[in-house]
Amino acid sequence: MAKSQYYTILTKIGMAKFIAARASGNGINLKSFKLSSKVILPSEEMQSLEELVYEANISSKSVDESNPNYVNLMCHVPSDVGGFEVNAVGIYDEAGDLLAVGNVPRTYKPILQEGSAKELMIKIVMELSNASEVILKLDPSVIMASRDYVDAIKIELELKIEALIQKYDAELQRVRTEFSNYLLESNFNREIAKYLLQSDFNREIAKYVTLSTNQTITGAKNFTQLPTSSIKATNDNQFVNLATLKEQALGVGQNYKNKFYQIM
Repeated sequence: MAKSQYYTILTKIGMAKFIAARASGNGINLKSFKLSSKVILPSEEMQSLEELVYEANISSKSVDESNPNYVNLMCHVPSDVGGFEVNAVGIYDEAGDLLAVGNVPRTYKPILQEGSAKELMIKIVMELSNASEVILKLDPSVIMASRDYVDAIKIELELKIEALIQKYDAELQRVRTEFSNYLLESNFNREIAKYLLQSDFNREIAKYVTLSTNQTITGAKNFTQLPTSSIKATNDNQFVNLATLKEQALGVGQNYKNKFYQIM
C-alpha cells in the first residue's frame, strides 16, 4: 500500500513526553493547535511551525470508538477568520511544546469580504500505544461537537423519543379501551334500569282504572274506594252520583218511577 501524502507524526519532544507520561502515570493535556501556510514534510525533529496563520485551543478530544489507541482531535476555524491558505498543522501541550505535526491538503480559508465565508474543521488522528495517556480535558469556551458525535447523539435522542411516543400511544390506547368499555357497561346498566322501572310502573298502573272521554271497563275490577265524580248524569248509561240523588229527592206525591224519569 502506498504511503499517504498527508499524515501526522509525533515529534521527538512529543515521544519523550508520552514515554514520561507512561512511566509516571500522569497524562498529557493536548491543549492547542496552530496552522501554517507553509508546505512541509512532517519531521520528528520539528520543534515549531513557521508562517503561522491561525492558532486556537483544540475544539474536541475523544478516544476513537472503533480503535482505543486512536485519539481524535478536532481543530475548528470559525467563519469570520480567513484570507489565508492552510498546509500544515501542529498540536501543542500546556507548556507550549510541539508534540505532533502534520501536513494537510492545500486549503484556502476565505472570509465574507471576499464573497464567501465558511467554517473549517481539521481532524487530527493520533495513534498511541495507550490513548489514556492523553488528558481529554477541554476549555469550555471552545468546545465544539464533531459531526459524528452530533449524528450519534441525534440518533440516540430519536430512538428515545420514538420509545416514549410508542409508550404514550400504548397508554393512550389502553385508556381509550377502558373508557369505551365503561361507556358500554354504563349504557347496558342504564337500559336494564330503564326496563325494570318501566316494568314496575306498568304493574302499578294496572291496579288502577283510568277513564277519559268515552271508554268502557272490561273484565272484573276491584275498587279499594268508590269512584267519585262531580259531573251530573245526562243519559241512561251514566252513573248517578249522590249529589244528583239528593238534589232530585222524592217530594210529596212523587214515586220512584216518576222522579227517576224527571232526573233523566
